[in-house]
Amino acid sequence: MSLYEYLQQSPSYFNSKFLIFLSIWFFGLGACVGSFLNVVIWRMPRGKSVISPPSHCPRCQHKLAWYENIPVLSWCFLRGKCKGCQLPISVKYPLGELLTAFLYLLIWGKVILNDEPLFFAFNYLSVTFFLIAVFFIDKDHRIIPNKLTYTMMIFGLIFSAFFPQVTYIKGVETAWQGLLYSFVGLVAGGLFFGILAIIGELIFKKEALGWGDVKYLAAVGATLGFPGIFFTVFFGSIFGSIYGGLLILSKKGTLKTFIPFGVFLVLGTLLWILAGNYIFSEYIALMESIKIKSI
Repeated sequence: MSLYEYLQQSPSYFNSKFLIFLSIWFFGLGACVGSFLNVVIWRMPRGKSVISPPSHCPRCQHKLAWYENIPVLSWCFLRGKCKGCQLPISVKYPLGELLTAFLYLLIWGKVILNDEPLFFAFNYLSVTFFLIAVFFIDKDHRIIPNKLTYTMMIFGLIFSAFFPQVTYIKGVETAWQGLLYSFVGLVAGGLFFGILAIIGELIFKKEALGWGDVKYLAAVGATLGFPGIFFTVFFGSIFGSIYGGLLILSKKGTLKTFIPFGVFLVLGTLLWILAGNYIFSEYIALMESIKIKSI
């Protein structure tokens, strides 16, 4: 029985209170995850440990007390300044925590409204953790760390073995089937787009698709299956093209301006997580209606 079915059988008063509690819990969870992501995004591209030392000001080395580490609230109470050196703390930190919190809340709502099994939410939320880290690191540093993509691949393989349904392949029910299809998604994403990267480099005499992007797509294949890979590339390309076009129109860039494609791939993956099934089903229905009319 899914959580949605359980709530339908419960009294309406209990339903509303319980859903409000869970929604607040997922929002709070997202804010806490966002706080840790701030550490990952700042330290990982600099080659620093994300675990040690504890959170501190990178300028005066002031170690943050527990009450200075409360997501969003601490920044507000400190008025956006370090308690040690009184220098400003960038607003990007609380905004990152709020972004993660809202995404976690949206994903939780999507799982409930679509009557999906609860473990789908765990898969989506875990993948979203990696997506946010990839987005901001690639945006700021033009790299996608192997530590993120390799960990994402391993997570996808293990999780698919325990919950084969996340592969989005009908008839996949056993652990070995889930592991197999997750592995095939990993290899397919990496191999197919790896070949495209090599061909593109030979044709254009420069890097057409970064190897960080290829590894990222392999990780998407491992965690979200075949549909997630091609949906990600299709909409990521659309988002990237729109952004590039806006740069050219605003005269802030040219056709040769480098665009971190990983950023737009992440947007495509997030769209798949939040609305991919709906978009895909609507597309199939549209194609069927066109086929019927043509007959």
